[in-house]
Amino acid sequence: MPDDRSAPRLPVPALTGADESLRPYIRQRFPGGLAIGFEGDGLRAAAETKEAILGGQKIVYGAAFAGEGILIIFDVLAEIDGRWFGYVFKPSTRIKERHLVDVALCDQIAQSAGFYLDEPCLLLLNMQYVRRGSISPQDLFIEERVGRRLRIHQHLVRGRMQMLKRMGAKAVARAAAGEAQVKPGTPRPQARSEMPPVSDTPAALEVDRASLRGFLDGLRYPLYFMDFEAYQTAVPEYDGHWPFRQLPFQFSVHRLDAPGGALHQEAFIAPGDAEPTGAFGAALLDATGTEGSVLVYNVDSEQLILDQLEGDHPQWSGPIEALRKRLVDLIIPFSRQYIRIPSIGNKLSLKYILPALVPDMSYSALEIAGGDEANQAYNALRESSDLQFIEATRTALLAYCEVDTLAMVRILEKMVRLCDEPA
Repeated sequence: MPDDRSAPRLPVPALTGADESLRPYIRQRFPGGLAIGFEGDGLRAAAETKEAILGGQKIVYGAAFAGEGILIIFDVLAEIDGRWFGYVFKPSTRIKERHLVDVALCDQIAQSAGFYLDEPCLLLLNMQYVRRGSISPQDLFIEERVGRRLRIHQHLVRGRMQMLKRMGAKAVARAAAGEAQVKPGTPRPQARSEMPPVSDTPAALEVDRASLRGFLDGLRYPLYFMDFEAYQTAVPEYDGHWPFRQLPFQFSVHRLDAPGGALHQEAFIAPGDAEPTGAFGAALLDATGTEGSVLVYNVDSEQLILDQLEGDHPQWSGPIEALRKRLVDLIIPFSRQYIRIPSIGNKLSLKYILPALVPDMSYSALEIAGGDEANQAYNALRESSDLQFIEATRTALLAYCEVDTLAMVRILEKMVRLCDEPA
């Protein structure tokens, strides 16, 4: 392996390894290895990797290679039966094209540094794994040997390299300007959810009033407007769970007993220190009663959560089945074009429908303005012991989920007015 100290000094690797929550399990799957320290110095990490391999180390965690101006890290480098395997972990349950491009890039950079793998591999999460007791690292992951599949992705590697070099140059510039460096695996602020522009002018609409009236006539009071929030973890936290299982932690339910009546709201957030489905399910069944239509927006996600609740708590099979039969999907008038909004095209997300129909209401002023942000906020809340932060986060979560269900109320009111307008 040639000396790679002529490679540009990168403050962070272009392709990093698994985050800290998964790293211990990956290393338990490949026990007995030597961990390479990174600490912001890519060239030192690459030199330590080279030294470990030349010294006869058979398993290396966080193996770093620098070449062509790029630094990459293999989660595990392992010599097995005289052959070298390089493992790149991806937090996914299936192979995606970008995963193969990343592995091809890692293989190419390793070769440019003078190290040739016998087999580059992807390490993915096993969707079939269900936790029973302690986590089994051997069963949590699946290994995909992808060497033969990399050739057809080689043409994409050059573009990926150029992008990573630009990112590295920006990181170097920030470092030179004295900005704090972020260690690999440190959570970074997420980009705000894409929000449509808010307009004070009502959008032009095309309305099939007969079909819309038929939809509205099928609703039965009291009306419930229901929305769930759920989080996912790569490593299942509780028995009976699997990687990336949706775990409901919050709901909002608005209730309207009669047309023009008072609006009531019920809200719930799981405490965060226990498996949430039991408390969530009990509170939900209490909040949604036993009669009347239950409106949701895009029913698939709520159906999935209800199916899983029934599997977890078979004692609720009857009430959950009854609730499932009462669900009405408020997206139907838009997906079937009873209402068409040319200005937003085929974008049927509530984040687009709401400002188009109800211009004085939007998500833009909320601290949490999207499902991904809610997921991250709840996980941050669960990990914190700061009571002030916990209370502020709960308040922001409640505000976000309340807007989701209040938005459905206002959209339904708009539908009623559209039906009453003259053709």
